[in-house]
Amino acid sequence: MSTRNMGSVLKPTLYLTAIERLGLHPASMVTDSSVIVPIAGSRDWRPRNFSPQFYGTMPMKEALMRSLNTVAAKLILTVGPDAMINTLYRFNVHSEQRPNLSIALGATSVNVIELAGIGAGIANMGQTVDPYLIRRVEDPFGRVLEEHIVKRDQTFNPDDVYLLVDMMRGVIEAGTGRSVRRLGFELPAIGKTGTTNDYRDSWFLGATPRLTASAWVGYDDNRPMRDENGRGITGTTGALPLWTVFMKRATEGDPPREFSVPPGIRFVTIDPDTGEPMPNGSPGGLKVAIPTEAVLPDYRLLTMDRIADWDSLGIVMESWDQYVGIRWIDSPFYVPQIGPFRFMDDDSMDAFDSLLVNDPMDSIRVEDVTRPEVRQ
Repeated sequence: MSTRNMGSVLKPTLYLTAIERLGLHPASMVTDSSVIVPIAGSRDWRPRNFSPQFYGTMPMKEALMRSLNTVAAKLILTVGPDAMINTLYRFNVHSEQRPNLSIALGATSVNVIELAGIGAGIANMGQTVDPYLIRRVEDPFGRVLEEHIVKRDQTFNPDDVYLLVDMMRGVIEAGTGRSVRRLGFELPAIGKTGTTNDYRDSWFLGATPRLTASAWVGYDDNRPMRDENGRGITGTTGALPLWTVFMKRATEGDPPREFSVPPGIRFVTIDPDTGEPMPNGSPGGLKVAIPTEAVLPDYRLLTMDRIADWDSLGIVMESWDQYVGIRWIDSPFYVPQIGPFRFMDDDSMDAFDSLLVNDPMDSIRVEDVTRPEVRQ
C-alpha cells in the first residue's frame, strides 16, 4: 500500500513520546515562540506555524489543539527523532522511518491503515494490534480456510495514553477538529487533522472507544487540491468531513461511551495562561487530565525552553543524537505570555494545520545540524 506525507496527523505520537520520556502531561506549560536551528552548509531550519503570530505560553493540551509547529519542533529537539520513530514502530508502523528533525511536523510517510492502527492503539489505552484487511477466507460451503488471529499487546502504559486521549479530545471539542461537532457527530471522540505542503494531502484520524477510522484525500499525481473558490483543501475541509459521514453511519444507534480512565489519572481545571489550578467550572478555565501525583503548575519544559542566539547557546548534550536542555527565552524572537487564550474561528484554526513539510529543508538529518559551542 502506498504511503504519503502525513502533516500534523502524526503529532500525537510525538506528544506521547514526550509524555513517556519527559513525564509531561496536558497541563505542562510550553511556549509558542521562534525556533531556529543552524544547518551545516545550508540555510537555517525555521519551523513555523501558518500564522506569523506567536501565542506565547500555554498548556500542552492547547498546543496540540492548535497544532503548533514550534512546540512540536522543541519537543523533537528535546526527545530526539529516534525516540519518536521508536514510538511509531511500537504502534506497528512498518513503513521505513528516517531520523529527521522534521518528522515532528509530519515530514515522513505511513499508509492509511498504519495510521488507523495508531488511532486504535490510542483509543484502546495503549493496547496495540497489527492492522489487517482480511478477517477470514471461507469456501462456498462456509468452511473457514484461513482466519486472521488478532494478537493484542499492552504496548504503552494506559496512564500515559490517557493523557494523550485527553489532549486529542480537546482537538475535537475546541481545536482544529471541532468541525466534527459542527457536522453533527456527537459521541465522545478523539481526533487529529493533517495537511501537507500546497494542500497535497488532507488527513484525519479519529476514534471513539469502539471504532477507529482514518481518512486521506489527495491526488495520485500529488498535485495540490483546491475547491471551486481556489481555497486549499485542508485536513478539516477534506478528510474530516469524510470521516464524520462514515462515523455517523457506522456508530448509528451506539450509546455514548466514554474512554476508560485509568486509576492513575485525575482531572483538574487550570488557568491556561499560568497553568495554576482553578476551581472547577471557573470561567476561562481549561479542564485537563493529569497524573495523580502531578504538582501544578508544571514549568519543567519552560526551564529547558530557553535559547539565546546560537553564538551564546547553552546546551547540555548526552550525545549528538539526543538533544537535551534546549534554552529559548533570551532569543530576540521569544514571545512572552500574551494574555488570555482565545479559541479562533474555524477557518483560522484550521490554517494552523497547513504545514510546509515537502520543502527540501524540512528533511534535515540530525547529523547536519551545526554543533554550537557549549558554554557553561
